[in-house]
Amino acid sequence: MNVAEITVTFSYLGALLIWTFINSRGLTVGLWANRAAHLATSQTPLIVALAGKNNIVTLLTGIGYEKLNVLHRASARSTLILIWVHAFGRWRLGLHGYASLDEVDVRFGVVSMAAFSLGVLLSVRPIRNMAYEAFLISHIILVAMYLIFGLFHVPEVKYRFWPALAIWALDRLLRVLRTIILNKLWIYIFPIGKRFDDATLERVSSDTVRLTVRRSFKWRSGQHAYILAPSIASLPFEAHPFTIASVYSEDNHKEGRSQEVVFIIRGRDGFTRRLLEASETRESVPIVIDGPYGAPPRLSHYSTSILIAGGSGVSYTLPLLLDLVRQVKSDNGVAQRVLFVWVVRSPSHIDWIDKLLQQAVQDCPPTMQLSVKIYVTQRSLPELPHKNAVIGDTTPIEEKKSLAELSTASLASSRKARVLSGRPDISMILKEELSCASGRVSIDVSGPSALADATRDALVACNEAQPAAVLRGLPRTTLHIE
Repeated sequence: MNVAEITVTFSYLGALLIWTFINSRGLTVGLWANRAAHLATSQTPLIVALAGKNNIVTLLTGIGYEKLNVLHRASARSTLILIWVHAFGRWRLGLHGYASLDEVDVRFGVVSMAAFSLGVLLSVRPIRNMAYEAFLISHIILVAMYLIFGLFHVPEVKYRFWPALAIWALDRLLRVLRTIILNKLWIYIFPIGKRFDDATLERVSSDTVRLTVRRSFKWRSGQHAYILAPSIASLPFEAHPFTIASVYSEDNHKEGRSQEVVFIIRGRDGFTRRLLEASETRESVPIVIDGPYGAPPRLSHYSTSILIAGGSGVSYTLPLLLDLVRQVKSDNGVAQRVLFVWVVRSPSHIDWIDKLLQQAVQDCPPTMQLSVKIYVTQRSLPELPHKNAVIGDTTPIEEKKSLAELSTASLASSRKARVLSGRPDISMILKEELSCASGRVSIDVSGPSALADATRDALVACNEAQPAAVLRGLPRTTLHIE
């Protein structure tokens, strides 16, 4: 957990504990034990609502479900504490009479508590990242057990459990309907209209594939979608989120043409590993898309944008860059300067987005200063003229050939693009950019957690990004970590 999540969790828990013990007549056990149970069950609909992809909170506030997930975890952890406070109180009063373990409703309560406790325990980040598919299945089963057995434990407060079940069912129904409409799945039953072609698989490096599919839905740069690939998935209805690496075209939409939706997917384990292996023998694969989701920042009102990505995180920052270039070119944006930083492990990874990055560099209007810096961290690199070699017309032809693995000739011909060896000094980069920025500044980061932490720490240590800096006339800075 990061500092923000810890702060939210303890604040949430503190408020609930105050409500639990305040005015409990000298901490009378029976009062605070029952009150803890009532507060815990009252949180149940909220916990389920905050976990849904389609929820009323996102609809009203515009905050993406992935951001609301912080509140989901905070409320769930706080509720777990309240459940155990209730159990401890009942134990203090004595497990006899109507509270005896021989009573069926008490046993239901124990099972409900055990299911909820295990669900929270298995959702901690290390376990979740280690086996996400197992986590997802167990999470659904354990939450269902908590709701059902909790309903039998205290049927008199069923009005707190049924809404949670209804919210979950509504979210699933909306996702199913959205998926059917976006992918024209009715065609497989009723042959009305033309079905979409399968997604194309292209191996762009030893561990990465580019998946391209055509669909007719609208999305914003930086949003993501869930991919279902029945022929590759190991479980029924297995879906995984990936950021859309392409930009939505309004012209195609007006002309009724489908859009090219691109995903850059790094093969690690599980589904992504199977997808990578499939690209060795197959050029296409049938997929189903559910989305788009997410509420990425709107950069059209920022004078300076700093886009920082690591590895496949570029699938988030690249569409933002392409969108900014298009907005400024059509006089719909105010961006004056954009810095695009990308950290990759191998020179071959540049091929993932070479054509799209070349397009951004070529289309960049003269009113916008664009600087592209690609850092290659692999030690065994072709020999560079010097540490910070600029890829441009001033580089001799012989040296350009030695850099062929670092960038294609088309990208290398631009003075706006630089390829550097080693890791970026995030602190220095931000300090330089913020010291000369004018107007509002947006910093958007996507990639490994180490890169996000480095950016966050650099901002904390940077005088130009402190809250008091605004009083000194320096621009306001906003950080967004995907």
